[in-house]
Amino acid sequence: MSPRTGEGKPVRHAIVLPITIAALTAALIAGCGDDSTTTTTTATTTSASAVCANISKVQSEASAFKQLDPKTTSVTEVQQAIFSLGTSLQALSSAASQAAGQAQSSLKSAVRSFQSQLKSAANQPVSEQLTTLGTALGELESSLSQAKTQLDCSP
Repeated sequence: MSPRTGEGKPVRHAIVLPITIAALTAALIAGCGDDSTTTTTTATTTSASAVCANISKVQSEASAFKQLDPKTTSVTEVQQAIFSLGTSLQALSSAASQAAGQAQSSLKSAVRSFQSQLKSAANQPVSEQLTTLGTALGELESSLSQAKTQLDCSP
């Protein structure tokens, strides 16, 4: 089967991946600024629960994005996955200011690191972009798991 472009039709990852990385990077840069506000060392149960929920949502979206098959995924599906992941990361970035101490620092660092890796991937050959994106998502998921432990999020 020959990959085709268009809505609802399979596309080549050589075409879609650079667009995907550029769009995701732009969404993250626009929505995830450096928040220089500080918080107290205690967080309320409500804010910790909100942060935990946002972490879980990002982890779910990252997992779904990694499972996309470039041979069968349509442009629309890639765009939806990008939008969902970007939206979840923006929500997490906003919620991170509610986290206490090390968890707040870990969350902000994880988002910044992910942004940085996406920016560097934009100038790479497609085969390297796939590797960089996979690595970036894996590192993001690992950092978020550590933050969940720091926040004592329930499984």
